Amino acid sequence: MEKNKMLYLVALSGLFHDIGKFFQRAGESQTDYKNTFKYQHAALSFKAIEEELKEGLSAVFTEEEINIIKDGTYHHNPDPNKPIQKILQKADHFSSSERLEEALSQEISHIDQFMQRYPRLRTVFENVSLSKNQNEKRFFYKLTKLSIKKEDIFPKDYYLISQQPSQQEREKNLGSYKSLWEDFKKEFNSTLKHFGFLGVKFSDYPEKVFEIIYNLLYKYTWCVPASIYDNTNKNNHYPDVSLFDHSRVLSAVASILYDYFGINRNIDNQEKSILHLKVDISGIQNFIYTVYKRPVAKILRGRSFFVALLPDVFSRYIVRNLGYTITNILYSGGGVFEIIVANTDENKSKLKDLLAKIEEYLLTEFEGEIGLSVGMYEYSPTDLSVGNYGQVLQKLNENLDNGKRRKFINTITKAVELINKRTSQLKQKQLCPTCRTYLTEEGNELCDTCQLFSNVGKNLPSTKYLIFATNHTQNFIDPERTISFGELGVVYLAEDTDQRFLKDKNITSILKINETESLQNSTGFKFLGITVPKAKVDLDDEEEPVAKGQILHFEYIAKLSQGDERIGILRMDVDNLGRIFSEGLKGKISISRISTLSRMMDLFFTGYLNTLCLEDTAEKNDISQKVNSMYYIVYAGGDDLFIIGPWNYLLEFAKKINQAFREYTATNTDITLSAGYVQTKPKYPIRISAELSARAEEVSKTSGKNRITAFKNTIQWERFKDALDKSEKLSELIKDKKISRGFIHYYKSLQERFLIQDKKPDVIIYKVKPDPMVYPYTQYYIARNVSDETAKEFLEQEFIINLEKNKDMSDFILNYSFLKTRN
Repeated sequence: MEKNKMLYLVALSGLFHDIGKFFQRAGESQTDYKNTFKYQHAALSFKAIEEELKEGLSAVFTEEEINIIKDGTYHHNPDPNKPIQKILQKADHFSSSERLEEALSQEISHIDQFMQRYPRLRTVFENVSLSKNQNEKRFFYKLTKLSIKKEDIFPKDYYLISQQPSQQEREKNLGSYKSLWEDFKKEFNSTLKHFGFLGVKFSDYPEKVFEIIYNLLYKYTWCVPASIYDNTNKNNHYPDVSLFDHSRVLSAVASILYDYFGINRNIDNQEKSILHLKVDISGIQNFIYTVYKRPVAKILRGRSFFVALLPDVFSRYIVRNLGYTITNILYSGGGVFEIIVANTDENKSKLKDLLAKIEEYLLTEFEGEIGLSVGMYEYSPTDLSVGNYGQVLQKLNENLDNGKRRKFINTITKAVELINKRTSQLKQKQLCPTCRTYLTEEGNELCDTCQLFSNVGKNLPSTKYLIFATNHTQNFIDPERTISFGELGVVYLAEDTDQRFLKDKNITSILKINETESLQNSTGFKFLGITVPKAKVDLDDEEEPVAKGQILHFEYIAKLSQGDERIGILRMDVDNLGRIFSEGLKGKISISRISTLSRMMDLFFTGYLNTLCLEDTAEKNDISQKVNSMYYIVYAGGDDLFIIGPWNYLLEFAKKINQAFREYTATNTDITLSAGYVQTKPKYPIRISAELSARAEEVSKTSGKNRITAFKNTIQWERFKDALDKSEKLSELIKDKKISRGFIHYYKSLQERFLIQDKKPDVIIYKVKPDPMVYPYTQYYIARNVSDETAKEFLEQEFIINLEKNKDMSDFILNYSFLKTRN
């Protein structure tokens, strides 16, 4: 059997090696196992492959191939004459070193009792600690299929579930191993039988078959713990790593050991057999916002979507050409990807050439605007252990930092030639008016790059599938839905998929966007933060009507605001992210735990954020009749986001995002968000708005983090709700004509005279003790101009008595109310 297919089968053996744990918890048992498999779950892994999943596997694999997959089930008791079994044993040993033994006290807590009775996956976020605060470990995940719905992917609180009087309601929140296993078995067999019926066999389509199996396991085992308290074997493993994450890491390690040592060499635990690659795609933030001319919204959407694709396109290109599977991509998203492969001379030589090809593409197409920073580190399998993996990450990140000073190192000798390659083919050159960066033929409205992004932005709202291909295919011929990456491959934006794509050998992946149900005729799913405001009906507009199904332009988004017609621009990202990964897990850092943390963090931004946008809009009945979403996700992935929306609704939405993130991360006070917000007229240059919001976000960071900067006030999240409530109260009093808008102008003048200590471009800092003259001036104004008692009480409380307490939100309240009451 050829090497690449054998490597794929070893990787598949790794994915299935512990499937018996899932089967066992669904109620299955095995009595005859000790002599052959040593542990019951290993025997049940064999039985699951041999019986439960045989119908699907037999449809796409030969008996010989299935036998190799079954070798992984012997990982606790390998046959010395079968080297694949020995490789899987070693891979499991290295990958399982993450498991944490937590001693049980003599008096077992109610939570421990509950978790022993109902073994569920605990959230890795509980283990993150950057302070002396101890997080009470009381959260767990429901046993359910993966989705981007809150009820499925948010951790459940033991105190809320255990106190439910109804056993039926409690079990609904817990989920069932048995029903989840039955659903998995049914979909697994039916999907692979469909592949086999079409003639899509592993021997001819290894990438497609591997990916559908990978995604089915992801869908069903993301919430199944890899290891739990086991009274029989006297272990108490803390279950914060899922069976999916453990298996995908083991799969990658097994394929590395096979590639490096082969089947004839003994595996040396100390030999540096692993090569770890981390790549940071630089320049993408500035690249996204370089839009000077309409249609801004459409091209902005195209640019942001394009850069979101780059980590996937590049990482898939690398592993495919090295002969590896997608399990060797540890992470891909947020402008970063990580890959582990065997540390062989052949792989290192190929990797250098592949990275050079990517750099050539970037230089040719984007003239160095987007670049690669590359870090590599070589280490032994023993370094995967909890005690050593933190050092691996530290060295890898140090090498990446050094790589940031050596961009385009592989192509430096022909950089000028590559930069001029595209423009030299143009005859009559002129600067593109939209990006003001690239040249275009005289008479053309857009350069080729902006035309591509315009096409993507126009067609993305109706795109349901991403199709990755190695080359152009005759089965998809719509140029407006085609994104070519040169030698690196092609991505198609498909409205639908059919059987032709599965059988097309140029196509490697067919991924359903933000949807995990009904995967027939696809190879899996992909989460992307791509929600944008689309018209549900034809919308009239004096300047530019919006047809049903099209993206709203910024002017129409501004019209959805209350008061002044403006758009809001919001940036948010996770505080102390580097420390969370390098220090947050303390002595618990492992490759699987870090992979889990990265994947779950990314799922919030690329997945759930879409749901939150749609749900929040649906609550506004008058708006939801016209558009699907008020919010335009320009960028979301990894640990950050950039959203545009109606100025006032976006502020309320920022509060909702923070609240949701707190719940998602198990209310861990060491995992927080900082935000920067600005509001502008809709035609204000987006590149400047992006810069202003970034500066506002930086003020939040430097002011203590875990807060938002808006209207030049920096407000802690726990006080932001109060700031919004006070702003709404003042707005209502002005609308009811109980206070004039002149009060806002008047009080602003008092700020200038008595309150401001230092005025910076992005923030106002007030004196600790304001000049006492501010009080009589304000009191005098209120007495002379306000007759309503309710209004008087509000102004006296918030702008006189509580001036000290509310100085961090005073400017916010005034500016918000001023805009809200205009028109």
